[in-house]
Amino acid sequence: MNKGFYLKMAWGNIRKNRNIYLPYLLAASVMTALFYIQGSLCDMVDISGMKGKRMMGSLLRISTPITGIFSLVILFYVNSFVMKQRKKEFGLYNVLGMEKRHLARLMSVEILLVAVFSLFFGISGGALFSQLFFLIFYKMIRMEADLTMVIPRGAVTETLSLFGILFCLVLLYDIVAVIRTRPVELLRSESQGEREPKVHGLAALIGVAALTGGYVIAQKVESPMEAMLWFFAAALLVIIGTYGLFMAGSIALLKWMKKRERFYYRPSSFISVSGMLYRMKQNAAGLAGICILSTMVMVTIGASLCIFNGVSEGVREEYPREYFLQMRYYVESLKPETYQDTTSDMKKFIKAQMEENGSGVENMLSYTRCNMVYRKGKDGYEAEMGDLADTNDYENLVYVQYLLREDYEANTGKKTELPDDVAAFYESEEGLIPGETLLFGDYSIKGKRLEEPVETAVASRYSGIKKRVQVLLPGIEEMEKLTESLGKNFKTYYGLEEGEGPGAAYFLGWNCYFDISGKQEPAEEFQEKLRSSWETEKASEWAYISTFQNRTEEEEYLFQEYGTILFIGFFLGMIFLLATVLIIYYKQVTEGYDDRKRFVIMQDIGLSQAEVKKTIRTQVLLVFFLPLGAAGLHMAMAFKVLVKMMALFSAYNIKLFSLCIGLTVAVFALVYFLVYTITARIYYKIVSNASTVNIK
Repeated sequence: MNKGFYLKMAWGNIRKNRNIYLPYLLAASVMTALFYIQGSLCDMVDISGMKGKRMMGSLLRISTPITGIFSLVILFYVNSFVMKQRKKEFGLYNVLGMEKRHLARLMSVEILLVAVFSLFFGISGGALFSQLFFLIFYKMIRMEADLTMVIPRGAVTETLSLFGILFCLVLLYDIVAVIRTRPVELLRSESQGEREPKVHGLAALIGVAALTGGYVIAQKVESPMEAMLWFFAAALLVIIGTYGLFMAGSIALLKWMKKRERFYYRPSSFISVSGMLYRMKQNAAGLAGICILSTMVMVTIGASLCIFNGVSEGVREEYPREYFLQMRYYVESLKPETYQDTTSDMKKFIKAQMEENGSGVENMLSYTRCNMVYRKGKDGYEAEMGDLADTNDYENLVYVQYLLREDYEANTGKKTELPDDVAAFYESEEGLIPGETLLFGDYSIKGKRLEEPVETAVASRYSGIKKRVQVLLPGIEEMEKLTESLGKNFKTYYGLEEGEGPGAAYFLGWNCYFDISGKQEPAEEFQEKLRSSWETEKASEWAYISTFQNRTEEEEYLFQEYGTILFIGFFLGMIFLLATVLIIYYKQVTEGYDDRKRFVIMQDIGLSQAEVKKTIRTQVLLVFFLPLGAAGLHMAMAFKVLVKMMALFSAYNIKLFSLCIGLTVAVFALVYFLVYTITARIYYKIVSNASTVNIK
């Protein structure tokens, strides 16, 4: 047999089996295109002039292996359905004289044709649509895009290498499967059905236990860091539980329905229940896969939407004014007059520099502050000196912000009317401060409760801590005592000697927020100008400018970061959705070919067309919407843990998150219904062509 014979025969086989090969080619081409687009976007971002290109490029590249893994899973999944439909054909070739090595050559040519077509159309389509995706990506990060047709050599090489390896693995699997199967088994593969499955009590028990465990974990988490740490464990348990219950629980349910004589011995119920029970082992894995993928689509897209849409709210919480300047202090302690002179000089200096720059200062908010995280103990709070990322006990942490009473009175015009040895404090929830004495490590002071919090900005790195206390200290002398106490705690924690490490002033800073009128220039440039002028004209042994930020520019940066997350969310959502659609399609096609003879027999023994139509509709609806219902239940149980995780991205608006999740679920349900409608028609057509049923 010459090579031309194999090529001609392989091409004929693909054309003859186009109903199963076209989705195969489409899926492989789409996955190739998506992988190429991802690589192309990474290269485009790397050569762009964006400030956050390194971060965005890293995020995009992190998602690349996920696309590669799903490409492998999808190719193998689709190929398994193709091989199932082709086994009888290969068996016939074998009986007619083709040896296993000839079949191997034939399959090699077929896979080669599929690979060539997939890679050609995938890379071509990827190159064409990469510009569209790049435009969408730039819109998400709110930047102007300069579209130029670029085909990155690296993206092409990576795509060809990966999918070349994947198709080789698929071919190897197919050859091994055919070689190890006897010709008779190949011939009978189409007619071989599964025996009625048995109820595996252990599998059902494991499924229930795993699913319950996942749900309990999702409900028990109380802090954002706990949510992040336990989310993947909960997700793994839910996946195991879903597969266990679909594999064992569905069989038990169908057998229970079979025992209900009044329900079972009806034409539609009898055929539907017996048909599903007959191949539930195969069905269950597919249905569980659809359920898990549906949940992944909704979680990925819904969470990404919430994070992106919460950017503006988070930025405005952290930056109450357009500009933010922070001054830090050098020394162990400050004298009141020195502190007052330094802060007063800085205020005057800011206004003078802005006027020199052609701008005016408006709505200035300034205050001295000391921010600290404490761990709640039996006798008060102990300073948390370690890295917060190393703790998962966020429930016992409290964020304390120390302020000066004089700053509060100057900013608000309100008088506290308190003695000089009494502080005012606000607690975010009742009971954080028991009694009237504030005890924070070695520092204590009497206090009186405030009804409302003081207007300040809260550092985003503490966003995971919901318990907050604000303390208005009587004066700078009390602030000195506090910082000295914190300095001692710092040295004790890290085992430092006197004179080593930062001084007490390390914990102290002065924040200033303000709006400007008139001319504006980039914050980065103005920061350097301001810092240089301060060091030249107002060189101080007490303080230095540590931070100068612009709210608009910070918002732009976060939109770049979270816009990238949103894009990746939608990108991965597309991949999960594609996998879901393919499972549904091939499930319908396979079951259509399996059921058509059965429905012919049923009609021959007296089943009416109307009863056939009703039976088909009942079976298809039950099988297809069961995973969607289970996915909805998973989403409902995961809601609490997802809300906690959103706090790590400064997304506190539960209403916004609920809206994003609800919208995602609604859109996905619509898409799912459309996919079901289209694939159901294919199923009906296959069954109808084999019988005399005319289903409209």
